[in-house]
Amino acid sequence: FDDMDYTEKIMYMPGFETSDETVKKSLIEYSLEYNEYKKP
Repeated sequence: FDDMDYTEKIMYMPGFETSDETVKKSLIEYSLEYNEYKKP
């Protein structure tokens, strides 16, 4: 995540706020699942 630009703050709907760590963890999990799915 070092190359991502975090200058723009995310605006969550009230009651749906999520920590940056949770978002990063979810993105990593999705990426791993996607890459596993794409293997021949």
